[in-house]
Amino acid sequence: MIYNEIDLAQYPICDTDIWIDAVLADLDSALVHKYHRLIVADVVEKEILKFRKNDRFKIIAEKFLTYKKGKKIIVINHSDIEEEDRKFLEKQLVECDNRFETGLADDPHERHKGEIVSAIYAEYFEIPFLKSNDGAFHEGNMGRVAFPDLTVKNLRDMLEDLVLDKAKRRECYQVIKDNREFMEEGKRLYEEKKNKPVTERQVQDLLSKLRNRI
Repeated sequence: MIYNEIDLAQYPICDTDIWIDAVLADLDSALVHKYHRLIVADVVEKEILKFRKNDRFKIIAEKFLTYKKGKKIIVINHSDIEEEDRKFLEKQLVECDNRFETGLADDPHERHKGEIVSAIYAEYFEIPFLKSNDGAFHEGNMGRVAFPDLTVKNLRDMLEDLVLDKAKRRECYQVIKDNREFMEEGKRLYEEKKNKPVTERQVQDLLSKLRNRI
């Protein structure tokens, strides 16, 4: 299907997690080069751009904006979809998970919506497959039940597509895993100390712990 004069069927659609992992492993350039362009839902863009406020991981948002400016990332804006079609897609969204209440506009933002909207757009715009690392698309889970015919490529698939050397592939996976753990620990510290800034000592202790695992 043509969107803003671009045939989206030529390119894969990515959700938030797979883009984060590609940047963490420094594979974003290889990913874009392999597929020439990536398609992203506007709700996913919103999730990615939140990293602009994260000093340690703001490169995730910065690289996204650079590729978007260079027209290597195409963002599907829900407001560009005809009203009747948009209502139909929002009905699909609620049928997937009735906890979603803000529709495709996603204002205020609802967590975990990006991967389902990406799947809905993949089907609607006839995009060939979805690159996703989200558990919603594991066998038997919500995404797989709602979109049984959608081809989904996950983190393992991405690494095999982009990294031929097995040792390098394992290294990339470990980098992603370590940084993901760092992110999760940072969230935990934030929740525990919402009104207190995380100290540099806490950051260094966490980095030291992660490095000792490598």
